[in-house]
Amino acid sequence: MQNEVYWENLVKRSLCRFLLLSQLAKGPVHGYRVNQAMKEACQGCCEPTEAMVYSTMKELQDGGYVEWRMEEHQGRSRRICWLTPSGTEAFQAAARVWRKMLPAVQGCVAQALPKNEQGGIPMATNQNEIKELVRESYGARAQRVIELSPVSQAAEHDHSDGCGCDCETAACCGLEDVDHAMRLYTGGQLAGLPTESIAASAGCGNPTALAGLKPGERVLDLGSGGGIDCFLAAREVGETGRVTGLDMTPSMLELARKNQANLGLTNVEFVQGEMETMPLPENSYDVIISNCVVCLSPDKDAVFSESFRVLAPGGRIHLSDVMALTPEGPSVTGAQAWVSCTAGAEYTEVYLGRLEKAGFRDIEITGQDYEFRNENEERPPTNTASCKVVAYKPG
Repeated sequence: MQNEVYWENLVKRSLCRFLLLSQLAKGPVHGYRVNQAMKEACQGCCEPTEAMVYSTMKELQDGGYVEWRMEEHQGRSRRICWLTPSGTEAFQAAARVWRKMLPAVQGCVAQALPKNEQGGIPMATNQNEIKELVRESYGARAQRVIELSPVSQAAEHDHSDGCGCDCETAACCGLEDVDHAMRLYTGGQLAGLPTESIAASAGCGNPTALAGLKPGERVLDLGSGGGIDCFLAAREVGETGRVTGLDMTPSMLELARKNQANLGLTNVEFVQGEMETMPLPENSYDVIISNCVVCLSPDKDAVFSESFRVLAPGGRIHLSDVMALTPEGPSVTGAQAWVSCTAGAEYTEVYLGRLEKAGFRDIEITGQDYEFRNENEERPPTNTASCKVVAYKPG
């Protein structure tokens, strides 16, 4: 039986198409304003995720309903989108259908729900649904980085003195994501890396900084994204070492390989696969690193079991991850909370217990950051924190 998250996303997908058509029907819109326009249209009700907006926009473009062009604006490139004549006809036809359907839908909802029922979306429980939500969201993040024109040097760009953006946030030029990475990595670490790999970073820590990597070691990065941690690890292990990035999202792998080509690295490879079923041989890595990814998995036991399998005897795992601070778990649930690394966070003792169950020993939390997501608060309202964990496979 499908749960509420399934139906929520089914409704959102249909609504997303209609609302996108409605916003574009008002006139040309530049790409990074689309999400803001959708939020305003939804008014906080059944708001489609950013991933849905991007994927739906692509579907409309592929279907011939939307066209776009790149234009220069205050020294920066941006995408302008508008409806084609077919798109205008589709919007009018959809409006007629919605007009007929809404009264019936309203009546069905009133029949199904008691008057005093409160809103809210329960935590997703179907593993396939969760994986698809994560894949879709991070695929859209990668596609955004690929398509948008990023700043040329993140460390030199100061949004406060005027970057030419006219959006609500710095996401239009990649700065929101770049600033996120700059909170986790030092300027020396980021120096020389492609801005795209920095902007695609969605981690909650810096696992390579604590991994103590040595020349010649074999490193596996779970959920490698745009490749930032792989590239940092490649510097440490040198030409005699090897780094493998594992990711399940095709567009993230495309971005990572593009970044690798720009850097000219030959000791890094990127493999498509899920960390619950790694397409990798056993006993083949000395170190596993992961940055805010295990919390996205609905089957952490499988992740740790597979990690133990592919690690060589005496190998170690270094994790930066989001965990719950109390046994009650995170205080927020739902689809968006899963993709933002919160709903899947487990209580620290449960999390460490899973590592021990998989066979790891000498398990230790080496750091905990309460302020990573919520500054100036004694305890984050989500009841979670960013934690750093190290564990070893017996020799």
